[in-house]
Amino acid sequence: MTPEPDGGMYGERGVKVFVRKYGKPTGDDTLYFTGTHRADCRNEKTGLTLVVRGFDPSRKIIEDVGGRWSCSTMLEAAQPLGRLRN
Repeated sequence: MTPEPDGGMYGERGVKVFVRKYGKPTGDDTLYFTGTHRADCRNEKTGLTLVVRGFDPSRKIIEDVGGRWSCSTMLEAAQPLGRLRN
């Protein structure tokens, strides 16, 4: 699954700015940003924590569909992670 954020630095300033800040060189003059990033867990390799606003990882439910990395963007790229709360 490789959804692109629709908010935050990536969504507001673009992939180039994000990868130049957080990407790692591969030795052939190329930068890569890879790895598994799980909601609310710090990734040891990148040092970043994926925050999906509106998703409660402890209860595994979507509480609010508005956010910086919107739940609708995530759900389009993955199997349902939980249920929408009315």
